Amino acid sequence: MPSRAPSGSSGTPRTFTARPGRFHTRRSWTGGGWWGLGIVIYDPRFWSGGHGTRALRLWTAATFADTDAHVLTLTTWSGNARMFRAAQRCGDRECAQIPEVRRWQGRRHDSVKRAALRRDWPGASAGCENAGL
Repeated sequence: MPSRAPSGSSGTPRTFTARPGRFHTRRSWTGGGWWGLGIVIYDPRFWSGGHGTRALRLWTAATFADTDAHVLTLTTWSGNARMFRAAQRCGDRECAQIPEVRRWQGRRHDSVKRAALRRDWPGASAGCENAGL
């Protein structure tokens, strides 16, 4: 259920909640064919079950299908092992790392940006049906 109207490439963020209170995704246009996206799974009952990987694949496919995006990026932190695995499974590559910018439970963690190029992403030209879903 979209909570904000689809934006195409107008620059307006697009937010989508797959199941209210459980999943949240967001994407925004930053210019030059560069889109940022992300997912959040609020409910721990849905962690470590492949839901994040599936949501990220679907969101990546939808963004490539709905926009003229050349590159999609997501930003997470080095302590988020689940997001790292989901992004790796979707073919994202690490493209930036800023050391020790996040503090969590008394420890410092890096901010990490990962990217998927349209030409490298398996489902970019055909949509979800060829994206391994």
